[in-house]
Amino acid sequence: MTDRTELPSFFYDGPPEPLAAPKSVRGAFWLWIAFAVISVVHVVVDMWLGRDAIRDAAIENARTQGFNPAESDLDGMVATAQGLWIGFTAAFACLIGYLAVKMRSGSNWARITLTVVGAAGTVYAMIFLAGGTTAALVTAVARIGIAIGALWLMFGHSANRYFGDVK
Repeated sequence: MTDRTELPSFFYDGPPEPLAAPKSVRGAFWLWIAFAVISVVHVVVDMWLGRDAIRDAAIENARTQGFNPAESDLDGMVATAQGLWIGFTAAFACLIGYLAVKMRSGSNWARITLTVVGAAGTVYAMIFLAGGTTAALVTAVARIGIAIGALWLMFGHSANRYFGDVK
């Protein structure tokens, strides 16, 4: 078998140049990165500001089940719950970052997955519009706006043409 580099140039032009992502797709990429960062910030701030509420809920839950935990056990349970939730959110943010990178490179499946994630994230953020801390309200409004903007950019005319051309 002959190596392609040994063939005359009229037989082989080299690998095709990758299509450059349009501005709308690059903009959507950065909006998804911002969405991921704000999601983590939201959870960290909410856990910090809501520590007493989480602790009260843990006490109530333990008492309804017939337990009377010690202070140190209760603090450990709250810290574990907060750590798990922050860890879950960080993993979710990494997933969004991965999907955003794949979307920027032209993967339509990543664009569709980000659409589902964006819709679910918007619905989740709307929960905080009904109540919560001021910080939760601000981050919820920011996440809703960012998700809508990213979805708008991902499905614009130039983006649709880009995802149709990249195979």
